[in-house]
Amino acid sequence: MTDAQIKQNRIDRLSDEELVRLALRDREALSALIIRYYPIAVCKARKMARDGSDVDDILQEGVLGLLDAVKSFDKDNGAAFRTYANICMRNRMLNAVSAAASKSEALEDIEEQPGDESSPESIVVQREHEKLLFENISHMLSGSEWSVLQLYLNALPYSEIAERLGISVKSVDNAMQRVRKKLKKNLTNFGG
Repeated sequence: MTDAQIKQNRIDRLSDEELVRLALRDREALSALIIRYYPIAVCKARKMARDGSDVDDILQEGVLGLLDAVKSFDKDNGAAFRTYANICMRNRMLNAVSAAASKSEALEDIEEQPGDESSPESIVVQREHEKLLFENISHMLSGSEWSVLQLYLNALPYSEIAERLGISVKSVDNAMQRVRKKLKKNLTNFGG
């Protein structure tokens, strides 16, 4: 394993708060945070892109909201970074939607009400968005990359992924490097 791969493996295992601290001076830590939060931004953008709104523009604003969260996060305020980042992304996206929408009527249809996320309808919509996201990602990746990513997202260490798939740890690491590159390339296409 190269030094860069060892570093990336260590970065991937850090908590969000640890990554935020590093992201201010380490590009790889920032990339790891973007990769973690990109699926959330995609789901939010798709949910907000109604009435002809441009998903790509909303998504770009979500990523910019994430970057704002990284720059302004203060762990001493008591909120977890995940909560803070979601609020920053959502606010930035809502601002983009409201700027594109015709006044507050469209915004009222889009904004979530407190507790709305737990309604049965919201849960079904969220699951459908997640399903579509993973379908898109699965088409972007090879079969082996997709298998490795699924196990990785279940928080399995590289050694266990390798054992389950009957491949070497090096092959797992290489597959994750390719996955990261493909996801980063996709993110770059959105202007992030």
